[in-house]
Amino acid sequence: MFTNILAPAAPEPFCERSVDTAVELARRFGAGLTLMHVHGIERPWDHAEFRLTDQELDEIRQVVRGRYALKLSLVPNHRIEVTQGIPHTEILRLARQQGSDLIVMCPYRREVAYQEKLRWGRIGSTMERVSQQARCPVMIVTREGAVGPNAFANLLVATDLSRPAGFAVGFAGQMVRQCGSKLSVLHVLDTDNEARDMTQEWMARRSAERREKMAEDYGPELGGLDCEYLCWEGQPVVEILKLARTREIDLIVMAHHSQETDPDLALMGSTMAKVAMNAMCPVVSLGHFFEMEQATDEHPCKL
Repeated sequence: MFTNILAPAAPEPFCERSVDTAVELARRFGAGLTLMHVHGIERPWDHAEFRLTDQELDEIRQVVRGRYALKLSLVPNHRIEVTQGIPHTEILRLARQQGSDLIVMCPYRREVAYQEKLRWGRIGSTMERVSQQARCPVMIVTREGAVGPNAFANLLVATDLSRPAGFAVGFAGQMVRQCGSKLSVLHVLDTDNEARDMTQEWMARRSAERREKMAEDYGPELGGLDCEYLCWEGQPVVEILKLARTREIDLIVMAHHSQETDPDLALMGSTMAKVAMNAMCPVVSLGHFFEMEQATDEHPCKL
C-alpha cells in the first residue's frame, strides 16, 4: 500500500512519536523512508546572511542522524534529507519530487507540541498547509501511536457523505484490508447546523436514512470487511473524538476540506485540524489535491 514514506522531523523530543509511527509503517509495508529536516528561513532568499552553508547543513544532518540512528536502523531502505527554506514548501516539493505516497508528521512548531494553548484553535501553519496541499495522504501524529503487530487494528473514518469523504472511506478500506482491521464509518448530524432544535423522532428517522445511504454508497468498496456504519448527533469534532476514545481507535481517517470560501476562516474552522490536534491516536488527512489526483475514478471511494 505504501512504497515511499516521507517523515518531516526535527531532532527534538516532540518529533519522536511521528518518527516511530513512520518507522512502523515502513517496516510493515516494506517501504522506503525519507527522514526530512527543513531549516526554516523567515527572511527573503536575497538575504544571504540568513542562509546556511553546506557545511552547516551537513552538521545538522549529522545531528539528525545521531538522534534517529537506532530507529532508522530498523528500515533498510532509508535516507536523511536536510535542506533550508519555507518548511511547508520544501516538504511538498520533496514529496512531489520523489513520489511519496504518505507523509507522516507532527506539529512542526515546538509550541504546538504542547496542546494546552491549542485545544480548540488552529494548528501550526506548516502542518495545516501540508495536509491541505499534499498530493498524497498526510498522517498527523500528536501523541504516541500504536506499534507492533496490533497497530492499526481498529480504524475510524468520519464522513459527511461528500465526494471528498468518499476518498477517505476508500483509503480506510485499503488500510483495513492490509492490516486486518475493524472499521467504524461515522456520520454526525451536526446539532449546531442541520440537526439544531430537531426532535428525537426526526433524529431517529434521519439517522436510519444516513446509515442506509452509507451502506449504499460505500458497500461496494467495503464489501467483505469487518465494518460498522454509525450515525450520531452532536458536534462533529466532539463526537468523532468521543467515539475514537471509547472504542480505542488506532487511526482516524478524514477528508480535509471546507465549504468556507475565506482561506483564513477555513483554517480556523477545519474539523480535521481540531480532531488531529486533540485525538489520542494518529489522524490521516486527505486534502484537495489528493482528491484531484483520484478524480478520474468512477467510484468516489475507489483509490
